[in-house]
Amino acid sequence: DYTDDFRVRGTVSETSAATLNSFTGPNLHVNFEGILEKTRFEINGNDNSSTTTMAMEYDDFKINVLKDGKPGQVRKIVTAIANVFVKSDSQKNKTSIQEESASVERDKTKSVFNFIWISIQATMVKILI
Repeated sequence: DYTDDFRVRGTVSETSAATLNSFTGPNLHVNFEGILEKTRFEINGNDNSSTTTMAMEYDDFKINVLKDGKPGQVRKIVTAIANVFVKSDSQKNKTSIQEESASVERDKTKSVFNFIWISIQATMVKILI
């Protein structure tokens, strides 16, 4: 596209949240537990910014905050505090899934993959907290 506009769409169904840990552990210093029953996302953007809409249905979701530079070692107090704020289930009555939108600006010193990841991350945080 000559205007550098793009759209990325994806759907993930019935997967363990732990499948994200190989990426989130080293990059965000967090690991996930639980089930991602259904996740849909759409990222619309250009070379400068993006807006992401995401819908997630999840169950028994928990995060583990890891110690920096010590893979697999959990910061227990920080994890306990974080899980107070994280919604463990997308909904109690199972009638609808959580949906949110978020916008981010691109750091042009980093790769396009970083741009896509921060687009997804910003929306995921709004859904889970």
